[in-house]
Amino acid sequence: RQMCIRDSTLTVRVSSTPAFAAGQDRSSIAIVGVGGVLGSFMLALAVWLVSSGRLRAQRRAIAMTRELDHLARVVQHTSNAVMISDAQGRITWVNEGFIRLSGYTLEEALGKTPGDLLASGKSPPEALYALAMSITMGESCRVQVLNRAKDGREYWVATEVQPTRDDAGVLIGFMEIGTDITEQK
Repeated sequence: RQMCIRDSTLTVRVSSTPAFAAGQDRSSIAIVGVGGVLGSFMLALAVWLVSSGRLRAQRRAIAMTRELDHLARVVQHTSNAVMISDAQGRITWVNEGFIRLSGYTLEEALGKTPGDLLASGKSPPEALYALAMSITMGESCRVQVLNRAKDGREYWVATEVQPTRDDAGVLIGFMEIGTDITEQK
């Protein structure tokens, strides 16, 4: 092979002897070649797994978002009063049904307990005890209570309280669904 450096031409000749060639281990070249092919295959497989996993996760997220949108519409537009509270029972969200029934807006209800906001003082003691124990124990319950609306009107509500938990099972709050049963009472 010839190389030109400035004004000079250099020639490099490489040759081998039969003894040197016989002493070379050709298996290492094959091992490196096979290793390169396997390494390339594993890398391609890893890239495919990551991209297909990401696609599956995106599809699942879209499906879950659709389902959550449907559930949110049901909760927002039901005629029942729906409240969501934190683990201490303080209201963090209410739906339109709650606003229509109680007269309290979300802003007025935020941070208060349903008892502080709606208590008439005339509910059956056993129902109030069941509600208190439900929150203390983080369990569900169903009771009928007499509430007082913002305008002073009293109304009976059949209430179901359900605890909500995170993925680890830790209590993070409650969901309460109330149905106006004043006419039936």
